Amino acid sequence: MIPLFLDSNFKEVDVLDVYNSFIWTDRYNFCGDFEFSVSPVEKIFSILSASKYLKLEESEHLMFIEDVNIRTDSEKGNELIVKGRSLESMLDRRIAWDISDLYGDFQTAGIFELLYNNITNSGFDRIIANFIYSESTDPDIMAATIGDQFWGEDLYKIISELCFDKGFGFKITRPGTQFIFELYNGVDRSFNQTTNPYVVFSPNFDNLKSGEYIKTDRFLKNFALVVGEKGVGNVELTTTATTNEDATDLDRREICIKNNDVKRRDPGTPLSDADYLLRLERAGEIELAKHKTIEAFEGEIDDSTFYYGVDFGMGDILQVEDEYGNSAGSRVVEVIYSKDTSGSKMIPIFAAV
Repeated sequence: MIPLFLDSNFKEVDVLDVYNSFIWTDRYNFCGDFEFSVSPVEKIFSILSASKYLKLEESEHLMFIEDVNIRTDSEKGNELIVKGRSLESMLDRRIAWDISDLYGDFQTAGIFELLYNNITNSGFDRIIANFIYSESTDPDIMAATIGDQFWGEDLYKIISELCFDKGFGFKITRPGTQFIFELYNGVDRSFNQTTNPYVVFSPNFDNLKSGEYIKTDRFLKNFALVVGEKGVGNVELTTTATTNEDATDLDRREICIKNNDVKRRDPGTPLSDADYLLRLERAGEIELAKHKTIEAFEGEIDDSTFYYGVDFGMGDILQVEDEYGNSAGSRVVEVIYSKDTSGSKMIPIFAAV
């Protein structure tokens, strides 16, 4: 792994060929990030002053260089730590400036509408130059619908949460002279389907070097009281949302969601109480999606059987199992590239679907 520094015009500045440690993480429906550590020398400061982006040959993503931190230690020596995030993070530089009522198909009436109104057709001072939306032809994405309202939240927060809720990925790449935004959907390669070749990582196939299985319901919530704006009598309008309407006794886990981002007034038209409560309920469902049982599998794989980028990719659903019988269709949600004194690794992170 040899990271490459690029300037603001995406021209090569230099390479990072000597470092103490390096970690680069790509993600499915959130932005990626990187961190590297070097011994401070005059050359690295000169490179950083001329650079804006970091590139890694193994990844299709680019990263913004954002944080530079110098740690001094008279015994261990000084250390320079540099961090940044992938291009998707540019979406947190824009907010939903006006009330955005997104109703209809997920891709066009939802994501495209947000980007069009706040990035590509939003006035000279808000446009991000050379930003292009590439429409997905994936049937699941084309069939998905949306029914949400946003105002004031940054676009990264909105889009990452919507994609997480739907199980879709999104990315912004720079293959040429434009920033290309794309929605995408992983391919199911698990035992739950018969269309695509299976991809299985298991000790039984000698292609899973190490693994860590995690499951927790500590943060699980399945029933929400959703509080909105005040109505008649200056009393807040409320509704409920649930991901398990049959949950009772200790199985019922409640949360109160105060959502003032859902407004009574559609652009130019006041909403009826019924319509407003429906939108509140949808906002509660989105919030509950963040509080579900967490089940994940992290493993260092032996890529002599299946190759990342060839046999499977980001967002794909694979069959992953450990020696104790924990086995499930698991989505590739992160890929970590790392290198230090112990060598180089490529570690996929799986999340249960």
